[in-house]
Formats: sequence, C-alpha cells, structure tokens
Amino acid sequence: MQPVETLIGGARGRLLEALARVDAELPVSRLAAVAGVGRTRASSLLEELAQLGVVQRHRVGPTTLVRLDRENAAGRLVASLSGLRAYVISELQHAARELQPEPTSVILFGSLARGSAGAASDVDILAVRPTVRDSEQWQASLGDFERRVRRLTGNRVHVLDYDPEDLRRRYSTRDDDPGAGFWRSVSEDAIVLTGASLLEIVGEPVSRADAAAYLAKANSWLGSARESLVVGRWDVAAGSAVTAGVNACDALCGALLGERAGGGHAEAVALLITLGTDGKQASRQLAQLLRFKTPAQYDPLPMAEPDARRAVDLADRLVQRAATVLARH
Repeated sequence: MQPVETLIGGARGRLLEALARVDAELPVSRLAAVAGVGRTRASSLLEELAQLGVVQRHRVGPTTLVRLDRENAAGRLVASLSGLRAYVISELQHAARELQPEPTSVILFGSLARGSAGAASDVDILAVRPTVRDSEQWQASLGDFERRVRRLTGNRVHVLDYDPEDLRRRYSTRDDDPGAGFWRSVSEDAIVLTGASLLEIVGEPVSRADAAAYLAKANSWLGSARESLVVGRWDVAAGSAVTAGVNACDALCGALLGERAGGGHAEAVALLITLGTDGKQASRQLAQLLRFKTPAQYDPLPMAEPDARRAVDLADRLVQRAATVLARH
C-alpha cells in the first residue's frame, strides 16, 4: 500500500512516501529519482516541508541530505501512515478469526500480501470453508467479512470461496491451468490470516529427485547473485540470493521430510525448525535472508552494498547446507 502518496497526492506525496520508508538521511538527488520527481521541483517542495518542520535538511559538502522528522507532529503522522499495511493485515487477521463457522483457512495473497498494493488494487483473499456444512451461516458471515474488509481498506475486495476438496482438485491441476500464475501468487506471496496453510490443506510431497532439482535451481540462482555482485547490481544480487535460499530450503525439507512448505515463507521457517540441527540452523539463516526480500524486490530505494553481500553470504550457507544434507540422504 502507498497510503501517504494516495492521501497527500502529487509530487509532495511521493517524496514523503519515499522518506517515510526509511529512517535515514537521503541525498535530494536520490530521493527525487526514487519518487519520480524532477530535482528542481523536489528541492522546492522539500524547502516548503522543511519550513513546516516536517523534514530536516543539512548540507555535507555539495550534497543536501534530507530525512523525515518523526518528532514533528505532521512527520510522525506521515510515518504512521507508512505503517498502514501492517495495521491492515493485523485487522484482517482479527476479522478472519471471527468468521463462522470457523474456516479451514483464510489466506491473503496478491499485491497487498506482497506490499505493492495501490489505491486501485484489489484485496485478494482465498477463503476455504469449513468441512462442517452450514452454508447459510457461512455465506452470511463471509459477506459480512467482505464488507468489513471493504470499509477497512477502501479497496475492492475479491474473495475466492472454496471447500477443501475443490481446492485440492484445483491445486493438483495447477500446472495445466491457464491461471497458473494465480497459484504461484497464493503459494509464494500468501499470508495466512487464520487456519491452515495451503500446504497443510493440499499437501505437496517432494521426492529425492525433486529435492535435487531444487538444489540445482538454488545453485543457479546463487551463481546469478554472485555475478550481480561483481558488476555492482546490488538489488539483483540480493533478490537472486533470496530465491536461491528459498530453493535450498525446499531441497532441505524435501531431503529430510519428503515435503516442502507452502502458503508463504513464514511456514518454511516454521517447518525447518522441526527438522533437527540442520533444520534449525537453516531456519535462522532463512529468516535473516527473507528480511532482504522486500527491500530487494519491491522497495523503490536501492539496496546498499553491505546488505546485498550479506544476503548472498546467507544464501551461500543455505545452499552448502542443503548440498551436505542431500549427500547424506
């Protein structure tokens, strides 16, 4: 979501949105580029905002650095608006838990789950109804839930309502489905609001050959990450490292458990913890690596070189661990 830009609008809103995302000083030239505002226009607007106390400015040699003043009342409000997505997801979780009868699962996916939603985005939700049949109560409760989400977000709400068996059938044929991208979004970007993860509902066994294939993908992505470090493409390096680490953990889960996690990366972290010493260490490394996912893939601000190198180092450790485990099994 981009609440600051949406509510304030124009170039001023884009500049404040970019400033609210980081608690650090930024050169005016970089801020203008990130916000998509001309340098001259950005300087003029930032001077107005500085006079209001919303931003702080100071010069270091020829460079003007600016930051959002979070001690200023308006600056604090702008900063709180930038945290709106986390608040919305928390409220969605609360609303999902109040559905009756208790759902098998409610999963948020799509742009809001990825952190890239805008004013025109839909709120995409997969609702898996309970196995106990009470169709009228479920439909009434789901309708109330949809209206509540619409009021909460101001966005259109798109709810997919499946029973567990229908979901399993659709998921089992996902590779042949023209809408395969939808299932990738549900699997990779999902946030479980309540109930079971997608994997817990549909199951996803992983063979020894599958685990080896995941490891091969992990090595390929790790190679891309290393190449990107050499040429200074920090965002690409970190993003490739995240993909490499996720594939390495899929290989690890496949080798040790015969299945992989689904329904979101948080489930992978939780599943790895149950898999002995190797799994626990991989879980900690994956959790650290996933912190770079949003900055590398969705945040408009460029990655810093130390962060990119740290991400590649974590991915390298995960790939090595997965290779060692597969060699033993």
